[in-house]
Amino acid sequence: MDVIRRPTGPQIFPNQFAGEDYCSENLFLKEKKEIFDRSWIFACMKSALVKNNDYILLNLFDVSIIVGRFGDEIKAFEKYRLFIKLAVA
Repeated sequence: MDVIRRPTGPQIFPNQFAGEDYCSENLFLKEKKEIFDRSWIFACMKSALVKNNDYILLNLFDVSIIVGRFGDEIKAFEKYRLFIKLAVA
């Protein structure tokens, strides 16, 4: 478990992080898991995928997500290979 260190000197804001916490890889990974892995992420407006087989590529941290229109359905895929199989089929 990553421990958040508090500054020991006078504080302007009582809940502020220590300076090194802003660059902490462990804290970043914890926030990514606790915030972004649990949330809906906006990809695009439906109007951006007007024609059949229109798609957009969304890079979110270390994951590439493809959102595409297939007929009347809009689907999202995490793996590029899966998208190619479905788009060709």
